[in-house]
Amino acid sequence: MTLSLLLGCAALLLLGAFFVLAEFAAVRVRATQLEAIKERDARAKAALEVHRDLGRHLTSIQVAITLLTITLGAVGEDAFVKDAQRLFAGLPWPHAGLILGTALGLLFVTLLQVVLAELVPRGLAIRAAVPWALRTAGPLLLWSKAIRPLTAFLQALSGAVERLLGAPGEAHGERAPSEEELKHILYRSRAEGTLDLTRQELIENLFQFSKRTVREVMVPRVQAAYLDLRLDLEANLGRARETPHTRLPLVDGDLDRVIGIVHLKDLLWSLHERGAAVDLRALARPAFFAPETQSIQSLLLEFQQRKQHLALVVDEHGGVDGLVTLEDVLEELVGEIQDEFDRETIQLSQRPNGSWLAQGTVTLEQLEDHLNLKLEGEEGSVSLGGYFQEQLGRVLRVGDELRIEGYRIRVLAMRGLAPARFLLKPVRGDERH
Repeated sequence: MTLSLLLGCAALLLLGAFFVLAEFAAVRVRATQLEAIKERDARAKAALEVHRDLGRHLTSIQVAITLLTITLGAVGEDAFVKDAQRLFAGLPWPHAGLILGTALGLLFVTLLQVVLAELVPRGLAIRAAVPWALRTAGPLLLWSKAIRPLTAFLQALSGAVERLLGAPGEAHGERAPSEEELKHILYRSRAEGTLDLTRQELIENLFQFSKRTVREVMVPRVQAAYLDLRLDLEANLGRARETPHTRLPLVDGDLDRVIGIVHLKDLLWSLHERGAAVDLRALARPAFFAPETQSIQSLLLEFQQRKQHLALVVDEHGGVDGLVTLEDVLEELVGEIQDEFDRETIQLSQRPNGSWLAQGTVTLEQLEDHLNLKLEGEEGSVSLGGYFQEQLGRVLRVGDELRIEGYRIRVLAMRGLAPARFLLKPVRGDERH
């Protein structure tokens, strides 16, 4: 064994380790990580170039690793195998020294390659993908450029074989993660403690935000507060005092005859200047209407563009079905927003006997979250009251009852034509049929 052979083996191992580092770093690093640092680290641009044509660069890496492995085998035979054969040459069995020496020498060379040129660099690249991607990108680009004709031929040949096997064509590079994959990353980050609960809930709300419609978040018509031209000033001021909102629709009799929107600040100034001679019609600003099927994501953009905070929700027939505010939309992202004027309403409360009391406005989503009660109506009902009415096919009455998903649900109270309170009682197994 000569010094030159040892140095040759060491150089081949180092080159092999470099290409393994480059391979795993390029695969593990994300383009977003490189984009975030490209302004302060010029090497990130080279790493991004590798990432954009990852398939070609991985092919060039594979060519290099294959050539280095073959070369290391040849050099290693001279460096280790022949010495190992001489070590066992004195054995009395014919060819035993040759066989054992060859096996031991090849095992030693393989061990060096697997540990020093495979496992160690792979572990380093996996644990620190970004730094190694930055360090290896420049030399890798030079190597890929030098053997570009060869890699182009190999990629074309590989693509032809894949097509013969019926494999679908897929662009190399980073594929954007699906929603389910993002959720899995989110839950794993939460479990590992790298993401707190508040941020997790905010991101989860983002996933649902674009799927929700105005109908799901609006205040129903029967609960909407408004000012009425047919009432005197004192009655309208009483309505204004009862609501936490600063903007109210002005109607002529009911919500199907909307005059506009009155800002309570304008009303306050008019009272200060004119006293009881306030002209509500003169204070009304143009009303903003939104269809109930519109997504809240697009409604939020309209609120911003129109500089509005309140929209009247219309159904398919053009009738006003309810109200929706900017706050209602934002709460779908950040959760409940309450101020000193809001009165907190507990939609669901459990009684000592195991039954539940629910407000008439309780939603199907709240029932699923708290009771794992999954109800889906054919007409897209959002609230329990809507689902009840859909099932019975008529206006609800006190005492109406349904047995659904292991619960007996009864209407306990009504407010006009709308349900005010429900009783949900778990049904034992022997009572279900």
